[in-house]
Amino acid sequence: MSKGISLVICLFISFRAYPQQMDSVINVVRYPQEMNIAYSQLYVLNSDIGDISFFDQGHPDKRQYILNTNIIPNFYITPRKWRFNIVLTPVVRARIIANQKSLPVRTPSFNPGGQIYFPIDRTKLTDYKYLSIGYYHHSNGQDGSPLDSLGNPNLYNGNFVTNYLIANYHLGKITTKQNNYLRLGLELHSGLVKTGDEPAYRDLFGKLRVNYHYAYTRFARIVNKRTRNAVPQSSEITEEEKYRLVISGMFIVDNITAKWNQYFNVEVKYYRKIQGSENAAFFGSVGYMGHDYYNVYFYQPYPFVRIGIAASNAFLYNQRFRNQQRKVERINSTL
Repeated sequence: MSKGISLVICLFISFRAYPQQMDSVINVVRYPQEMNIAYSQLYVLNSDIGDISFFDQGHPDKRQYILNTNIIPNFYITPRKWRFNIVLTPVVRARIIANQKSLPVRTPSFNPGGQIYFPIDRTKLTDYKYLSIGYYHHSNGQDGSPLDSLGNPNLYNGNFVTNYLIANYHLGKITTKQNNYLRLGLELHSGLVKTGDEPAYRDLFGKLRVNYHYAYTRFARIVNKRTRNAVPQSSEITEEEKYRLVISGMFIVDNITAKWNQYFNVEVKYYRKIQGSENAAFFGSVGYMGHDYYNVYFYQPYPFVRIGIAASNAFLYNQRFRNQQRKVERINSTL
């Protein structure tokens, strides 16, 4: 009789423990997938930001721009739970010249391409590290002579084309209050192997570059009060971006026919998120463009100040990342 009772007790304990064991097994499988989702949100949070500025002054040849825009969309085409993420980024840059007839857009830049991102260490989110590699094509849609009568780049309709590879190392530290993020990378243009570029620019254009990007983002807890008929009903607390300070640029490593001040770019940007807007911010920037990113204009260095509006999903992903981070921590506590 006692043996039968003991058997019943053992079976009861086993059945009670079985769901817990199954939950643990399921969480072992879910944990790396949920970590991958968190990293995919970090990629968005740290992505480059598009912007529009107005009435830029002081450019070479007395050019004045009524509008200067950098459109940087990101298409995340792989499932977020995958070990890697493929992101397509067809960048478009356009500048409308204010002091020329018909307000022309002279040779806009078309810069389609993409990158593959993958984390280095999937055991940490607060101190994160990941890598990315990518390929881009850059052209201006023109087919005129690349050089003018003086032997300088033809800014009217000169042909421009290059193809390049990038490899980036990303690292950072994120807390409930701030995100410190650093990106270092190499950029290798096809002119290094004398193909896929405009031969006339080969001795003038930087083909091997070191890129850098540092961003400090500050977060704030926003209390959103809900009312009905002017009577407070409830409140919701969200963790949103408050402002972002970015220092970015590049320097050219290979030898080109240029002055010392044409070997580097540097820019300091400050973004102030518009409260109540999901993905927009006011921004201001100051810097020096030694090697312009705008196709045939690459050979004209100049200092600049820009003020305008910026937009990116990077501004709204802190709350999503924070929710996912808590989810990962809950799963990790059961392992």
